[in-house]
Amino acid sequence: MGDDVNACSRAAPCKTFAGAIAQTADGGEIDCVDAGGFGTVTILKSITIDCGGTFGSILASGTNGINVNSPGSNVVLRNLSIDGAGTTLGLRAINILAANSVSIENVTMSNFSQQAIADVRPTAGTLTIVDSVARNVAGAGLGAATGGALKLQINNFRSFNNGFGISLGASINATIANSELSGNTTAGIDNEGANIAATNNAISNNVTGILNQGGTTRLSNNDLFNNTTGIKNVSGNVISYGNNRNNSGISGPILSSSQF
Repeated sequence: MGDDVNACSRAAPCKTFAGAIAQTADGGEIDCVDAGGFGTVTILKSITIDCGGTFGSILASGTNGINVNSPGSNVVLRNLSIDGAGTTLGLRAINILAANSVSIENVTMSNFSQQAIADVRPTAGTLTIVDSVARNVAGAGLGAATGGALKLQINNFRSFNNGFGISLGASINATIANSELSGNTTAGIDNEGANIAATNNAISNNVTGILNQGGTTRLSNNDLFNNTTGIKNVSGNVISYGNNRNNSGISGPILSSSQF
């Protein structure tokens, strides 16, 4: 049984992420040695949290699961389950306020009233999402509206049964690959001013597959099936490289290009 007064060693483990992070040096790592729920946490330094090899979870009813608020830090969140279920739904699974880089790897996020992942950094940074799941979220599986230039890399992100699969604002350069964005009540991908390259994605059973409301969305080798509207370009540019498959119709102008 862990206790936050312990030294956070294997022989004397801490009880919560908050207790462990207070005793971990900048740039250090917190590992889950036993299965359990380890509580919400605010990250104020460079840190890796990894629950590989066991089951590590956070119950975030009525609040955020993880807040990242550390300018210049590098944060890795790996092998976690974050759930907002409860009498009052959680707000956000991962709330990024300040950091140099954040990497989210093999993280499952469910049942939140705002976003699963929210990135609202005022300055430039990077965000990487791989092998992760966002589901049953009222807002977006990923919602990013940063004040600085954000470099975003997504690979194998499954975002389904949310308001939006992915929703991105201006000044974001994003690559979305090998992902499933399905069953979202507004759109699979919502572009509100970003520069997006989307390739090898399955985008299905959304009200709109691709909703372009600004910026540029480049599409290559995507499958868009059984959306109410496959691609809707309200403003900005949607560019297809001619190898996408869409059975759900197009609204607005689409450009074609054979050049990358």
